[in-house]
Parts: sequence; C-alpha cells; structure tokens
Amino acid sequence: MFQEDLEWAISALNARKYKRAFAAFTALAEQGDATAQFYLGRMYYEGQGTEDNEYEAIEWFRRAAASGHVEAQFWLGGAIMYLGKNAPTDAEALDWLKKAAEQGYPDAQYKLAVYCAVGEEYGVEKDERQALQWYLRAGAQGHAEALYNAGFMYLLGDGAAKDEDRAFALLTEAAEKGSCDAKGLLEENESLSKRLK
Repeated sequence: MFQEDLEWAISALNARKYKRAFAAFTALAEQGDATAQFYLGRMYYEGQGTEDNEYEAIEWFRRAAASGHVEAQFWLGGAIMYLGKNAPTDAEALDWLKKAAEQGYPDAQYKLAVYCAVGEEYGVEKDERQALQWYLRAGAQGHAEALYNAGFMYLLGDGAAKDEDRAFALLTEAAEKGSCDAKGLLEENESLSKRLK
C-alpha cells in the first residue's frame, strides 16, 4: 500500500497535478519515507504545489539524505552551496555532493569535478587531476558534458599528460551523447585540419 501511494504521488507530480502530489508526498514524508522526503524537498525548492521555500526544501533533503537517498544528497549539496556562499556551508555542501558522487550518481560526480576544476570560488583547493577523475567517472556512465570536459582536459594537458587521441575519443563520445560543445569543437577541428592539408 505504501509503495502504491508513493507511485501515485510520483504519477501526480509527472502529470503536473502539483497540489495533489504535494499533499501525498507530505503525508508519506512525515511517515519517514526517504523518497517522499526527497520529492517534497524538490517541490518546496521549485515551488510546485506550494510557495517556493529553499529552507524548507533543505530540511526535507537533509532528512532523506541522512537515510542515504543519493538524489537527496546531490540536491542538498547543491542547495546548500547555492544558498550559503561561505566556508562552513561550502564544506557541508561538498560533503553531501561527495557522498552522492561516491555512490555513483553521475550528476554529483560532474558537479564535484567542476568544483575541483574551478577551485577557490567553491571553497575547495583547485585540483585538476581530481577533476579529471570525477569527469571520467561521470563520463563512464554516459554524462555527455563530463565526457566533453574530460576530452577538453586531455586536449590541453590539464590534469593529465596531453593526449589528443584520448581527447578526440572522449569528445566524439560526448558529441554522440548530445554535447553541442563537443560537436562544435569536433567540427571546428575537422575544418581546421582540411585547411591545413
């Protein structure tokens, strides 16, 4: 019965029946269901079926994340990073993102890679090698932008030795997965190669 209620709430959300979904997720979340807590957090965060309230969203994400819900960990890390912008909250945000990334969640792996590549702006030490490893892990799961960024890093020799063969293999895969940036870079390279011949 509990699973049926959860599936009904998700169907209502997907059908954009936000008020009904919100009421159903609230009832399930208050009973301790981590998936319902995650969805309730998203509804608060995005203002679906209720007024948007990032702080209430964080509270529900936090409950679900503490139960090991990987998407909640990812959303919690992102929400804290977005709202916080100071060192103590950055550290907590990164902890949650890392938990989700280590469980294999590709969006978290990608986001963590971006933070490692950029560095100080996100309260972390810049580490291109670590960034490349997270991009590769997300890319192995088909994350197009992670593949593009990993390919670009190999092309420039950032985080690893320059390797054009590996770069173009990753960029080609990224383009096949839908990365417009990768498609553009490959077309630009093909055009340049033709002009140099």
